[in-house]
Amino acid sequence: MKAFHRALLVCPTCHGDLRDADSNALECAACDTSYPQVNDVPRFRSSGEDAESERAYIEGVRGWLRRHPALYEWVFRLLAPVLVTGPDAAKALEDVDPRGGVIDLGAGNDRRHPEWMNVDLLPYPEVDVVADATRLPFADERLAGVVCIVVLEHVPDPVAVLDEIHRVLGRGGRLFLAVPFLQPFHAAPHDYRRWTVPGLREELQSKGFHVRRAGVYCGPASAVAWLLAEVLALVFSLGSERWQARFRLPAQVLCSPLKWLDWGLTRLRGSENLASAIYAEAIRK
Repeated sequence: MKAFHRALLVCPTCHGDLRDADSNALECAACDTSYPQVNDVPRFRSSGEDAESERAYIEGVRGWLRRHPALYEWVFRLLAPVLVTGPDAAKALEDVDPRGGVIDLGAGNDRRHPEWMNVDLLPYPEVDVVADATRLPFADERLAGVVCIVVLEHVPDPVAVLDEIHRVLGRGGRLFLAVPFLQPFHAAPHDYRRWTVPGLREELQSKGFHVRRAGVYCGPASAVAWLLAEVLALVFSLGSERWQARFRLPAQVLCSPLKWLDWGLTRLRGSENLASAIYAEAIRK
């Protein structure tokens, strides 16, 4: 872990300072709570929480690919039924000094910027801090930026996560957020909600953010490709959950060429009303 990353961390329970108890743990100087470190990665969340769902998420072909980020990115770009045509998060926050503290919340195995801190629920190889998004190990108004891409739909209480993001961002801090709109159910390990552009704007504004811009992150063709793949998997499985899971990946690969139409469709007015996913860039008031 980078030294300036370590300096950003506090106890997620009481927000007290952390000290090195030994090479394998951090300890809160205020409440004496101890947090393990595995390969220099602090774990502020027990690995036993929701273990069955987590195991299901990391096993199988997709789980294996997620543990190999370069290969996963190549396979995803080529064969996944969605195409990201929205802004690149690193470019959107390129004027934010990463040493002021920028976290990629729910980053998984993606490394979008070499000096951002990857925070995730699961200990993937590219994760710097294992933590719950509703109990972040950062002090009030400590961070300069937060990136959170297709994560909020997977948490039971996204409002609590937005509250926590608002708490840790300093005034004028930047948020880049992407969430699904027209997407099938996809558990990772859970799936709860969807947003429209007006709904996302309203939610962010109600939480103390000024939305600079919002729009399409993955377009209408991506929505059609993914939905069609799910319909095909459902039809050919005859409603069997077991066979639907087996048909899902081949169906997505079959339908994935449709996504390339988004290079043109996302330029049309109103495409956000049919988008697979949407984004917002916001400033903490």
